[in-house]
Amino acid sequence: MSAPESKDYVLKPYKSVAKRKSSSQIPTSKEMLDEPAPNVVFEGRSFCFTGIFIFGDGDRNQCEAAIRARGGFCYERPNRNLNYLVVGSFAEPAWAHQTYGRKIENALELKLAGANCKIISEEHWTRFLQKVSELPLDRQTPIQEKTKNHQIVQLQEKLEQMHENQRLLIDALKSQLKPSDYRKLIERLRKKGFISKTV
Repeated sequence: MSAPESKDYVLKPYKSVAKRKSSSQIPTSKEMLDEPAPNVVFEGRSFCFTGIFIFGDGDRNQCEAAIRARGGFCYERPNRNLNYLVVGSFAEPAWAHQTYGRKIENALELKLAGANCKIISEEHWTRFLQKVSELPLDRQTPIQEKTKNHQIVQLQEKLEQMHENQRLLIDALKSQLKPSDYRKLIERLRKKGFISKTV
């Protein structure tokens, strides 16, 4: 009977989400920011971050922790329910444009479509962060758990996606079927409750 093979386990080094700052970094554009800069409310509000930050040595986790400690929550990307897009002091090297990127473009598109998203600078955000104290632990937003407001937002997003998928399916059917067959199919789908009566 041979001796069992020994295994070596190697722990991978912890990967920080801090972005390195260098003297050659380009400051972000100020032209996309809301003017006048709005008041920043944290509790129950949503935030998204883009760019390289000075706050927390550029560690995005620390930025998000500061939001949660004041009762807010964070999104990975802009969406129509976003309250604030916070733009870091320096541009990301991977940005689509030299001084702004896709998240800023998305937020501007959402604003044009009627969303109430505010685009603010890291400097403005930090000023309000220093004025607003952290909430007691029971009122802070946990990392894993979502607030009720966040859950409602997620349900709305899923519903909007379902409506968009339904619209795409209906358009595809309309383009592939004869008009008479299309009308019959739509009527059957309405009776079964698969599509709304407005389609």
